[in-house]
Amino acid sequence: MREIINPVIGHKCYFIKTSEETNGAYSHYELTLSPGSKNPRHKHSVYAETYTVLEGALALTVNDQEMTLRVGESYTVEKGVSHRFLNKEKNKTKVAVRLTPGHTGAENKLRILFGLAADGMTDDEGVPYCMDTTALMADISDTQLAGIFSLLFKPFTKQIAERARRAGLEIKLLTKYCSKHSVVIDKSHRRTIRSPEKNKSSNQSESSITK
Repeated sequence: MREIINPVIGHKCYFIKTSEETNGAYSHYELTLSPGSKNPRHKHSVYAETYTVLEGALALTVNDQEMTLRVGESYTVEKGVSHRFLNKEKNKTKVAVRLTPGHTGAENKLRILFGLAADGMTDDEGVPYCMDTTALMADISDTQLAGIFSLLFKPFTKQIAERARRAGLEIKLLTKYCSKHSVVIDKSHRRTIRSPEKNKSSNQSESSITK
């Protein structure tokens, strides 16, 4: 499935090229954002993020610099740089997002969050009710809150994510929402988690997700 929909916040995501399809070179997808859509100030340590506006306009804050990208305009947020976006428009905004290098975890975060929303397991802003899930989504997608909140919450977020992973939550979520899509490399546990369809044809001795 190339297109996923979040019925709670009205977002759409269309995957053009996944990290797996580009051998890890990049991830490329289009996001359609509802009016008022925003995310908290955050950063990524292993990939840069390029936004290109296709429809509407996108307000982007990078460190302390504020800007508005309009149709045809792009901006690349480098690794480790604090940023956030906001759709101030009265209509939906469509943005092409390119992660360099590609990041399967970031792709799977979208699949899981949109799937949880469809299953009624998020609040009105699309945030999972379960704190363990929220921490795990930040961890697998290489997303850290920026500023003072990063110093306060990063150690706890990592601990909560690891606890959730040991309890099997990561595999459960990947199985339900991502198993048909992609391969996930869990470097912290030095294993490869494959979808059931891919694992049938694999001769490698790897941990696999099973339904």
